[in-house]
Amino acid sequence: MRRSSRPTISSEPEASGATRAPAPWIAALLGAAAVAYVPGLRNEFVFDDYDMIVRNQFIGNWSFIWKSLFNDSWWFTDPYNLPASSYYRPLQEVWLALNYHLFGLNPLGWHAAMVALHVLVVWLVYRVASKLTADWQTGLLAAALFAFFPLHAEAVVWPSAIPLALSAAFELAAFDLYLSPSASRRAVSLMIFAGALLTHESAIAFPILIAAHAALFFDPSPGGRGQSSDRAISGSNMLGERAASTMPNRVRAAIGAMAPYAIEAGCYLALRFRVLGFITRANPLNHMTVREAVLTIPAAITSYATLLLTPWRVQFVYRLDPVESIATPGFLLPIAELAILSGAAFLFLRRAKRNRLHGFCIAWILIALIPALNLSGLFAQAVIQDRYLYLASFGLCVIAADLAIQWAHGDEWRTRAVWIAAALTAAGGLVALFFAQGLWHDEISLFSSCVDEVPQAAFCHDRLGMALMGRGEPLRARSELEVAKKFDPEEGTIRYDLGLVYENTGDRAAAAREISSGLGMLKHPPAAGYAKLALLYTAIGDEKSANAAVDAAATIPGGNAAADMTRAQIRLMHGDSKGAEDAVREQLKRDPEDSQALILLGTALSSQGRREEAIDAFQSAAKMSPPMPMFHYLIAFGMHRLGDDRDARDECALAIAGAPGNSEARALMDSIERSAAGR
Repeated sequence: MRRSSRPTISSEPEASGATRAPAPWIAALLGAAAVAYVPGLRNEFVFDDYDMIVRNQFIGNWSFIWKSLFNDSWWFTDPYNLPASSYYRPLQEVWLALNYHLFGLNPLGWHAAMVALHVLVVWLVYRVASKLTADWQTGLLAAALFAFFPLHAEAVVWPSAIPLALSAAFELAAFDLYLSPSASRRAVSLMIFAGALLTHESAIAFPILIAAHAALFFDPSPGGRGQSSDRAISGSNMLGERAASTMPNRVRAAIGAMAPYAIEAGCYLALRFRVLGFITRANPLNHMTVREAVLTIPAAITSYATLLLTPWRVQFVYRLDPVESIATPGFLLPIAELAILSGAAFLFLRRAKRNRLHGFCIAWILIALIPALNLSGLFAQAVIQDRYLYLASFGLCVIAADLAIQWAHGDEWRTRAVWIAAALTAAGGLVALFFAQGLWHDEISLFSSCVDEVPQAAFCHDRLGMALMGRGEPLRARSELEVAKKFDPEEGTIRYDLGLVYENTGDRAAAAREISSGLGMLKHPPAAGYAKLALLYTAIGDEKSANAAVDAAATIPGGNAAADMTRAQIRLMHGDSKGAEDAVREQLKRDPEDSQALILLGTALSSQGRREEAIDAFQSAAKMSPPMPMFHYLIAFGMHRLGDDRDARDECALAIAGAPGNSEARALMDSIERSAAGR
């Protein structure tokens, strides 16, 4: 009989020297994993990407990395009111900075980097699964299932989700080295674990994972050290008498194995406390009480279990209503579901030949999910998210792969059935991934689906409205913002956004009213918000309110510069270009690298007909301006007024690249092109 090109399947774990898959199989899998995410390379920046990347005025400076080591992960949004968030993820900021210096504001490069990281994680899944099961075929199949798991789309195609995938890479690499008998490699494992901690706080559960492995795979034989040997994988039932008799030894093994990682985790918590001033706290946008958060945990666990078992149900948001009492269906039904799942898992493990392996995989899923159950610490609309299952899904993939490989038992027909089923599963995953990546293509796609799934969520309508305004559809945007205001009238951000939409439609009085109301509702209103309000009041002739808004900006920490620049802009609006110039030059004496002041100086100089000086000011701003599309638009606008259309075109192109939906920038580009064509 002709030998099949497919790998043969053995029912027994292979010897340690034969646990590597042939290189062509690995290369084919990694190539397919990359190809699966090619559709996502066309995606734009969405949601948090704008604040973290596009509008981040510090990301282009190398000092951004240094400052991120000593501040929370959102410090750049409000440097004068820190911490700005409950997250400490300095390696996330390192990734963002490096990507910016490599790719600028081209989303293609950012997405390609995410796909490359995912391919690395798939390879690590193969390595760890092969070691855990002592079988490269199981490792290869587990990696294939992981590569095409539809729920991973969010973690791979959304640049702002980078900490989940990056932390998973660190944790898998650390676990891979932990499984090595080499003491030096275990030391490197500790170093890599530090990277996971500094990337995402969920890595704090990793020592528990180490303890679970050490306890379950404890080898009582002389010289045994609890690794994934044949004895550990297919040995006696972990629920039997022998397991009970060695329980004290298992506990000691678990404590000994996890101790170095636990100490490192403790150091991280101390550092986190030093930077943030707390270990954890409730998210200010999440109004769930502690009681509600605790009672909602069973529903959250069952939601994640359902997602793992039906991974094609990819969404951006999932509705999870807070549970207020134990005597409600929202609590009792999930408890019943968890009881059924626990009973099924118990029976499965009692009957399974490789119950230690499968028990550890179940533990992996649960342990990886523990940090995601801090419900009150999460953003209100992100209590359940696909990306939180990125690392947890490893356990499910290993169980499924191991059951399939063991079922085949070397039988040719079963072997064929397994690989045919694997191919069909991969094909189904590719189809699901194609549609899932389309969900994240742009903000309108993303938040339209958000509105469809949770139509009463004010947040979804607010974000869809702002996306529509960015695409030049102010009337539809206003409609969505009005709906958002109706659902949550006390949310200041929604009212502020509604004011921006009113301004875009030309209703400055309504814009001033909504922005003023919104700023009054915010706990930490930005100085730039009051500056915007002052300019609106000036435009409608309310000088008293304009002065009050400028004074309010000046009272906010770090708001003096914004107040001074606003006064200069008001002078410019009144035709006092010389007075505006003098005020701006005073600011530039204090901060010569203030790109906003340089843009305003160029505008004041152009109003006086001082063309060459104005162009010099704009060019200086272009050299040091942060990567904010609006800055490039303002520079382009000023240069176009001065007749320098060649440089104006370049600046306007940068503005459009950073914000493709900016209708003002596109209109300016059309004007520049028409002007150039007429010469």
